[in-house]
Amino acid sequence: MKYLINLIVISVWTIILSALCIEGNARAMSSPSSLKGLKAMAVGVSELPRELKDIGLTEESLYGTVVSTLKRSGVKINIERYAIAGEPDLLVDIFGGEFIEGVITYCIDVRLDQAVVLERDRRLRSDATTWSQKFIGVAGYGTKPDVIRKQLKTLIDVFVEEYLEKNP
Repeated sequence: MKYLINLIVISVWTIILSALCIEGNARAMSSPSSLKGLKAMAVGVSELPRELKDIGLTEESLYGTVVSTLKRSGVKINIERYAIAGEPDLLVDIFGGEFIEGVITYCIDVRLDQAVVLERDRRLRSDATTWSQKFIGVAGYGTKPDVIRKQLKTLIDVFVEEYLEKNP
């Protein structure tokens, strides 16, 4: 009976998390045309939930995964600055947490924020997300941090592929 209740809770939470973090085709949420002419970007990683830190994941290791993947692919990174209005930032957010004992549900959100001009009035500029990929996962306290880093790397690989397609 406890197993059935846990399964129901996991299923319901996965549906709720899916509404927050759309799962599916990796290319479904990307906007590769917005990558054309992009010269360099900064990289940012948000603070992780405690549950992911408890399994050994760190913001520094995620940052290293993103930066090394981009550098190996020839994508330029601006390490001098981050979060300057109007400048492109590749951001990684992972949110979620433990909802039944020993089970962590999470969403990896990788997005590119950059300056945009509003069509209705070209004098109006704003920062907006112009490219985005997401992944929903379920982990336990036995999960190794490398599993989540590998999922992040897969999302960054999609970014690199689309970036290089638009910037040969």
